[in-house]
Amino acid sequence: MFNRILACAVVSAVVCWRSLCPWAKRNVIQRFPGRKRSTASTEGQSNKIGVVLINLGTPTAPTPWFVRKFLVEFLTDYRVIDSLPGALRTALVYLIISPIRCFTSGISYAKLWKRHHDSSPLLTYSQKVCEMVQERLGSAYIVKHGMRYQEPSLASAMNALCEVKCSGLIILPMFPQYASSSSGSAMEWAMRSIGQWEIVPNLHFISHFFAHPQYVTAMARSLSPEISGVDILSFDHVLFSYHGLPWRHVANVCDHCKKVDVSESPFPLTYSQNMKNRESHMCMHCVDDSNAYCYRAHCYATTRRIAEAVGLKAHQHDVVFQSRFGKDPWLQPYADDIIRALPSRGKKRVAIVGPSFVTDCLETTCELGEEYKEIFIEEGGVEWFLFPALNDSVHWAQAIADMVQEKARLM
Repeated sequence: MFNRILACAVVSAVVCWRSLCPWAKRNVIQRFPGRKRSTASTEGQSNKIGVVLINLGTPTAPTPWFVRKFLVEFLTDYRVIDSLPGALRTALVYLIISPIRCFTSGISYAKLWKRHHDSSPLLTYSQKVCEMVQERLGSAYIVKHGMRYQEPSLASAMNALCEVKCSGLIILPMFPQYASSSSGSAMEWAMRSIGQWEIVPNLHFISHFFAHPQYVTAMARSLSPEISGVDILSFDHVLFSYHGLPWRHVANVCDHCKKVDVSESPFPLTYSQNMKNRESHMCMHCVDDSNAYCYRAHCYATTRRIAEAVGLKAHQHDVVFQSRFGKDPWLQPYADDIIRALPSRGKKRVAIVGPSFVTDCLETTCELGEEYKEIFIEEGGVEWFLFPALNDSVHWAQAIADMVQEKARLM
């Protein structure tokens, strides 16, 4: 094991040196995806509308080498780790984080692959949904999917549409709630590609869709007894878990969150008119012009809509944030803290939903389904149920098609 870690460290040092040295040879296409220009004639532009579905990405295989490649590309994104200068961030990821985490994360990815027929569920479902959306939209559209990190790359999807010369282009990051580190990064990378095109078509982004009626309907259907096999109202409590973010990510875009005292204890679970610092917690209550792109506000708004659609009352559910990493304050309340306290509150049968994940992945199957279940049972819980993500649901595919067609009518 030591020899493997040492070998990875040596390779990381070489790669890091190449990335830090301005004279090191770099492939322009690697730095700017979509550099390839159309080789077709400038005449005869297609009247088809291109659609790009962008998901986060996944390792090519559940091995330390491929997991490391994924982690390096993911964590060197300045929108993901935004608290360090570029050179320091690169050195940290190449020399410390990726050589260590590629082994621990590799074990988790191997378990995930095994549960899903030795393949990545995120990749499998993304491909299937792309085909389903294409079928629903018909020949007037060309639907491609690409990953922000790793393969199939976003660059390959963009280049394919560049060759077709679509009359319009709709970019849909598959993240219901907007965050700079997910939707923002995906849209920026798509724009870098488009910036290299000879012909830039009419362009529309769907930056978030947490409030779209069809998305809410698809989520509600996935939680129904007919689809899930259980009655969500039969549980003692339901948790809506969202991927966490460093608190500064929301404070940068939301004046309300900027005023939150992150050391407040206990951190409020629900919004109340007579609560302490009511104005700073307004994002738990509503979305308006002042917090239109606040991830925290989007998460609470998503929960309110889904809870209403399935008949959950306010006292029957909570919002929590998972996947905390590092020492900086992240969005609260933290999922593990709330889960530990549930059995002592008499909540012995608990269900959990992950509305920020449209496809099952490491964070749903392993973190929500296994790690949090273990914590819950250790604290005296009896039953833990994870609702699957939307995956290749027909209602989800139809929701995407409807959102795309709505944007297309604006072209």
